[in-house]
Amino acid sequence: MELLSRIWGRLKGNPAALYSLILVSVWRSLLEIFNQVQAIYGVHTSQYSSQLFHLTRWAHWDSGWYLDIVTSGYRHIHIASGQENFAFFPMFPTSVKYIGALTHINFIVVGLLLNFLLTIVAAYFLYKIAEIIAVRQGNLSAQSIHRVAILSVVGLLLFPASYFMEAFYAESFLLAGTLGAIYYSLSNKLWQAALFIAIATATKSLGLVALLTAGVIVLEQAMKGWPGYVSLLKKWLILSTGLSGLLSYALYLWIKFGDPLLFYKIQASWGRSNEGFFVTNILDRYYAHILQPSYFTNTFNYTLNLFIMAIPILILAEVFYIALRYKTYWPAVLGVFALAIPLSTGIMESLNRYIILTIPLFSFLITDTIDRKKMRWVLLTSLIASALLMTYFLNGYLDGVYFAG
Repeated sequence: MELLSRIWGRLKGNPAALYSLILVSVWRSLLEIFNQVQAIYGVHTSQYSSQLFHLTRWAHWDSGWYLDIVTSGYRHIHIASGQENFAFFPMFPTSVKYIGALTHINFIVVGLLLNFLLTIVAAYFLYKIAEIIAVRQGNLSAQSIHRVAILSVVGLLLFPASYFMEAFYAESFLLAGTLGAIYYSLSNKLWQAALFIAIATATKSLGLVALLTAGVIVLEQAMKGWPGYVSLLKKWLILSTGLSGLLSYALYLWIKFGDPLLFYKIQASWGRSNEGFFVTNILDRYYAHILQPSYFTNTFNYTLNLFIMAIPILILAEVFYIALRYKTYWPAVLGVFALAIPLSTGIMESLNRYIILTIPLFSFLITDTIDRKKMRWVLLTSLIASALLMTYFLNGYLDGVYFAG
């Protein structure tokens, strides 16, 4: 009881930690209730739906590759499809493997618990980032700053692809790493930022967004009180140590398989290609068929692709507005590269999942509207619509019938 009392005392004195814990716990509970109800009363039944109290239903699609890495390690087995598990970075599966070996808990359960904790961490950093944005960019009261932070976390949890943070996927590691890097860069704690960049780059190649965003944050801070090129270079060198996550994996692939870029080259087996100009490829493959539902095979895929096709337009509009309104440019780097890196492969598949990295942009919009009563209804409507869309996509994911990211 004394330990619980101490923990509660610390949480009461730390609103970011308290609200992150409460909001993520409530959200995760609701997701699990949805999973259990669907498993029992749903139309589709997976062969795994009764295993581990239906928790295996959180392990569809790419989860199989992560489980393969956990149980069998990285292998070069030359299967017919050309797809290999070294396309997936080691941070998540390696963590699951060692925690599972230490605790003797089922690997899927370990992954779900780990992602729950990491989502709390990500929510905590987002809360702190939102506070910084609200303080620096808005003339707001303490109460309004608090609301901006809470609504930012709510926006994250209701994002249409947020459930991937709780599935057997690496998204929680990526998001926690990226948001941690942004928060510590904004706080001018660069070694801590570098650590979280390393976590992000060891999770996915998209973790490079964390490094690029942190680098621009440091540059913008330097421009306000120019310390000289040498000092700026030192700060960038500190941040660049975060590349150790990506470089360590590349070195591992080089030693084991003789090719440090194997993780990149194998992407072609998933239909990703760097041939031709990616914008033209995307226009031809997606936007040219926007009024042709049959092209996307079924209603679910058509709805999902409509949402995905709207993402680049909305993100680019956001970053343009933020740059114009607040005269800060790190959000533009965050938004543009979170789009450009996955789109450079010529397909938009999974963009709905990757774009969750841009959630700090939402904090700028909340800061701008929090004290405008008419805009509150727009904000509330957006959150409700986002939650409904998330439920729709979640239903498809848990069924294991429709690919939802």
